[in-house]
Order: sequence, then C-alpha cells, then structure tokens
Amino acid sequence: MSSSGVTDWRNCMKNILIIGNSDEVREKLRDCLQEIFQVYMCPLKQEDVKTMIEVIKPQLLLLCELGTGEEELENFSWLCKNVPGCPILGVATEQDWRRCRKYYQGGQFHLLIRPVSKQKLLETCQDLMGRSQGKMPQEIGTAAGNGKKKILLVDDSGVMLRRLKGMLERSYDISMAKSGEQALKMMAKELPDLVLLDYEMEGMNGKETYERMKKDDKMKKIPVIFLTGNGERKAIYSILATRPAGYILKPPEEAKILEKIQEVLLKDQWEIP
Repeated sequence: MSSSGVTDWRNCMKNILIIGNSDEVREKLRDCLQEIFQVYMCPLKQEDVKTMIEVIKPQLLLLCELGTGEEELENFSWLCKNVPGCPILGVATEQDWRRCRKYYQGGQFHLLIRPVSKQKLLETCQDLMGRSQGKMPQEIGTAAGNGKKKILLVDDSGVMLRRLKGMLERSYDISMAKSGEQALKMMAKELPDLVLLDYEMEGMNGKETYERMKKDDKMKKIPVIFLTGNGERKAIYSILATRPAGYILKPPEEAKILEKIQEVLLKDQWEIP
C-alpha cells in the first residue's frame, strides 16, 4: 500500500481478474488467457470484487459485461477510483457498446468488441500490462527463440515421421514420438500447438491416445489431426465420430497437409462469442 492507502499495482505478479456474471464468457476468456497469465474470476458483486482485488492484486481488470445497470456502473466507478494504476479492459458486443459507451470513459479504460480472436485478446492484454510493467510476456504458442508454432508428430513408422518432418520443419518447430505412450509423456512436459496423430498405430493406437488427451485438463485443448491409411467410408466415419480437428489420408501430400495445418491453427485462435 502507498501512504494514500492505494495499492502500488506495478509491483505485483501478472494476475488478471475477470469480472462478470456470464459463466460462459468468463470461462472462455479464462481458457484463452491462463496459459501465460494467472487468471482469477469473480461475479459482478462489488463486495466480491473488492475482496478479490485486495487478495490477488491484479495487473489487469477484465470486464466481460458492460451495461447501464446500477450495479455495473457503480462497480466501474469504484474500480476507477480505488484501483487507479490498473488498466481496465472491457469486452462487449458492438450493440452493447453503442448503448453504454458514454458511461465507460477515461484513459484507464480500454475496449475490445466481441467476437474477438484469442490472438487479439492476448495481444491486447500483453500490450496493456506491458505498458505498466515495461516488458512483455512471451507470446503463447511459440517455440523459444524462433517464433514457430510447435507440432508433435506421432507415428510408429520412422519413415513416415522423417517424411512429415521434412515437409513441415521449414515452417514449424517439430518434435516426434513413435508411440502414444511416448507422446503423452512428451506433452506432459511441454504442450504443442497441434498434434499429427497416426490413427492405426500398434499398441496404444491413435484413438486411445486421443481419448487419454481428452481426459487431461491441459492436453484436451490441443487440436489433433489424425493420419490414416484407410480411406474407406466406414473408417472415416469412425475417425470423425471422435471429433478431431481434422484428418489426412496417407500418404500425405505436402501442399494439402500444410493447408490443413494452417486452417486448424487459424481456427484454433478461438473467438469469444
């Protein structure tokens, strides 16, 4: 606390407090941010907000609902008065913003219009927190030092692994596993941005590996593209029933596999609805 009784927010850890009553939007925002920030959530109740701010000392306040109701406006006014050194980021639909924009003013307040991509949300939070901290956190989804997305190749064929690596290593940071078990161990240590997974592996096959991933809180968010040598309709339906990010028939063509990976990675930027 300063002598005036106001917390010096610049000396705190990189904490974000998401404030709002919509569980769906709060959780979507949390999922987007928690990989590089410590994220907390609380409902739009002033006493809860006061308590959370005092306990976690956030460096960014994220309002996932902007409204003209008494509770929303009182909360915003209290934040501006009592947490003057902390940026406030509002996330609202264009319609909501037109209705309430005159109530949310000041240099402390910043706005993102929904729908907003995961990348845009991260960049905005990094920018706002970087201004007050004088530094920027490492960007999510990049390999240290080279800025490439990380892809894990999983196939029990060494020949196929080498072929895929040759196609992808110019554009992506590649790691390889020759079994489902090895892949799970690798992901427990470092999460890739995408997994190319052989569906018909010996031992723990691709389907079982994918099911194991879906039971893990961190791995379940990784998009998976299945590789399969079986192009029969029944086999493809079986793959699609697991709801992967996509599938590619073997032998893969470089142009098609690069196109599919780009499509999935862009789609995985997520949008806050």
